[in-house]
Amino acid sequence: MPTVSVREYAGPAAMDVLALQWRELYTEDQTASPFQSPAWLTAWARHLPHTATPSVLAATSPTGRWLAALALVRHDDGDHTRILPLSAPRAECVLPVGPYADDATVAQALAFHLLLADDAGADVVMTDVPATSALV
Repeated sequence: MPTVSVREYAGPAAMDVLALQWRELYTEDQTASPFQSPAWLTAWARHLPHTATPSVLAATSPTGRWLAALALVRHDDGDHTRILPLSAPRAECVLPVGPYADDATVAQALAFHLLLADDAGADVVMTDVPATSALV
């Protein structure tokens, strides 16, 4: 797999991604679970407290094609930021969704973005990620 870029969409932009691109990624992912469906994640995002912001990490190819995405939530209380999977801990498993969600290069790019957030001071807690996932 060539170079993978990761872009973060937050707030209303993340909701747009869940409504549009996410649906296509979900349809193209043969192993996607109901916990990755746009309906499940959008419902969770709509009920977040005011201190939480939905966020989507999108992995794209050099041509701009969406390869996979990961739905997250950023909780910010002013002094501390926590990043968790959207719908955690209710989701049975947390994985990226998309036709290349299982690709190691894509998973590494998403994981590296989360490591950078952790290095910047956010508390990144990735619950319910299967041990067999390339995201681990």
